Amino acid sequence: MRELLNTPPVSLRELMDKIGEEAEAKGLTPEILETLLSDE
Repeated sequence: MRELLNTPPVSLRELMDKIGEEAEAKGLTPEILETLLSDE
């Protein structure tokens, strides 16, 4: 929690870009994401 309070604020766009970069680095591809999000 302390780490979150001591970091400078970032825009939603920057936050989403960072999340996307980390997911990609961990092997998440657009195809895998689409499969995970499908309702089937």
